[in-house]
Amino acid sequence: MSPGDSLDLTFAAALAGAENALLLAEFDGPDLSSSTILFVNDAFTRVTGHAERDAVGKSTVAVLDPFTVGAFDVHGSAAGRERSFEHLLRRSDGSPYWAEVTFGLLAGEGSAGHVILVIRAVDHDPDR
Repeated sequence: MSPGDSLDLTFAAALAGAENALLLAEFDGPDLSSSTILFVNDAFTRVTGHAERDAVGKSTVAVLDPFTVGAFDVHGSAAGRERSFEHLLRRSDGSPYWAEVTFGLLAGEGSAGHVILVIRAVDHDPDR
């Protein structure tokens, strides 16, 4: 095993074991309506109810919430900077929950690139 392989395994284990939901997507447009999920961790399933097989390859908007997530302007942040806010999302069963969503734009070309979302459920009372 090369040192690079060991680092890849360590990185994969860290992502898989993270307490917060992680989602990596690629996009080609001004917002997440044009994004496709490439990776989710185990916590993503615990927080959102969506299994990896039901999320990877799908639109970020369709998986998280078609009424709200598409409006997240991914170009509002420069590459390497993150933005964070609280947002009402829906689980796979349709139940609403408040989440702190942090997203960071990774370097890309023109209107295309990658974005990472960190999702942490902060309140289970949708009427707050």
